[in-house]
Amino acid sequence: MNVPGAFHVSTADYVKFANGDKFHVDPGRASTRSSAAPAAFGFLGGTSAPVIVKDGAILVAQPSQPISMVAGDIEINNGGVLTPEGDIRVVALGKAAQEIGFAGTLTAASGKLNILSGGSISSPATGAIDGGVIAISAGNIAIVNGGAIHADTFSSGARSPASVSSPRRR
Repeated sequence: MNVPGAFHVSTADYVKFANGDKFHVDPGRASTRSSAAPAAFGFLGGTSAPVIVKDGAILVAQPSQPISMVAGDIEINNGGVLTPEGDIRVVALGKAAQEIGFAGTLTAASGKLNILSGGSISSPATGAIDGGVIAISAGNIAIVNGGAIHADTFSSGARSPASVSSPRRR
């Protein structure tokens, strides 16, 4: 999937906007439509569905555009998440009740992030622009069978800084 701008995917219960309004996925909950910019994904806790990128699927944003994936668990299995020079935020939240902002420091998470069988997360520097920031938070991270997180440079731009937060990594 080639996305012409920013791309945010989540299994959140609601989207919170910069002005504080919330749009809930559950039609039984009161929602407010807003022209303000989205600011956070909100999770009510208890259960949260996974986001899975697999079987050769690659999410690609245009250069310098951000991608975020926020869900209970996240699996990238023989697939990829790529944005040249753009920021990537990946949060495997688990079952917590929490809001995850589109910017700022990521909080601790308890879900599972699996990057398997050649799956990858990548924000390379391909021109004079530096690579984007890769920020990841999960309770358990497994990178196996050729899975990878890439912060490469193929030009004069600096490679991506990467921040990975997890009590359990393998």
